[in-house]
Amino acid sequence: MAKKGTAAKYPVKVVPGGGTAVYDALFWACKDRMGPRDWLKPARRIVVLISDEEDNLSHVTRHYAASEALNAGTVAFTINTNDSGLTTAGERVLEDIAETTGGESFARFGRKNLPKVFASIQESVDGMYFLSYVPPDASKNAIHELEVKPARKEKFELSYPRKYFWNP
Repeated sequence: MAKKGTAAKYPVKVVPGGGTAVYDALFWACKDRMGPRDWLKPARRIVVLISDEEDNLSHVTRHYAASEALNAGTVAFTINTNDSGLTTAGERVLEDIAETTGGESFARFGRKNLPKVFASIQESVDGMYFLSYVPPDASKNAIHELEVKPARKEKFELSYPRKYFWNP
């Protein structure tokens, strides 16, 4: 159920076979449901975005939706249901959203493998840690880039948001 006032400015109608508003879905899930992150109370905020990869109805851009996910401290996992076998611009967009937020993108897996995809997402979530960092100019609201590297001897892959929104 939408928050008071949201339905009037943004009606949501879900109809099978209709258009796709991927960016709006991500934006409103982060803005209305999660809100801005509380830097004093870290929490895992996860979105699983399932799409056929083609956005043809959104009112916000993908960059605006990704910015709202960063503002909310949300990690997005994307599942591409397009099984055409072709790599498209939409698939790359879903991959970019996942990578920007520290999640993972899944494509070309078939319906039978869907339980394995969700098990992989669960494994990733279970292995998450919280890292805190205050930028040098903490008074400036902005999106900052970040790079985290494991020690040279470590043989594991890190997944983390490549950018973060600092809004004290």
